[in-house]
Amino acid sequence: MRFLSLSLLVAVSVTSAPAQAHDEAQKLFATPPVQHGSFGAWVSADSGTMVVGANGYAVGAGRLAVVFERVGGIWQQVAELSITNLVAGYVTPVAVDGTTIMLGDFGGETVHVFERIGGVWTPTQVLSASQPLPEAHFGRRIVIDGDRAAIAAPMDAATELRGGAVYIFERIAAVWR
Repeated sequence: MRFLSLSLLVAVSVTSAPAQAHDEAQKLFATPPVQHGSFGAWVSADSGTMVVGANGYAVGAGRLAVVFERVGGIWQQVAELSITNLVAGYVTPVAVDGTTIMLGDFGGETVHVFERIGGVWTPTQVLSASQPLPEAHFGRRIVIDGDRAAIAAPMDAATELRGGAVYIFERIAAVWR
């Protein structure tokens, strides 16, 4: 059984020991190192793939999230993902499931989809709410399960109470709808 712990400002530690033990198996850093960001503010893992995002990570650096894959029992950095037109200063939620990664730009009210195609993480689609509201924070939380994704917009609502909403997307014939 694996346990994931976060070191919010510095790194991500992956442990293989029982919950009561505090020895990590490996400590992960972005290469090159993150400057002025919170590497590990968002982490998602599925089998042998882990994606790590950070607060303000893309600002000035062009990077938004780092992808690690487990090769021979060791986590190795294999890709850096970025979004064009990212709204600066917003935390970047991340989610991974199989060969799909989603990165939220809730300042821009979008979620960016990356697929592993021929071994390369490639941007394939940009998702948004069907009736987007300004400052709804669409993409603040993301969960992927196979061909379904739930994307939260915690400030979205049809009334002035802005109670929030969750949008469900399904992948049909390689397209998220």
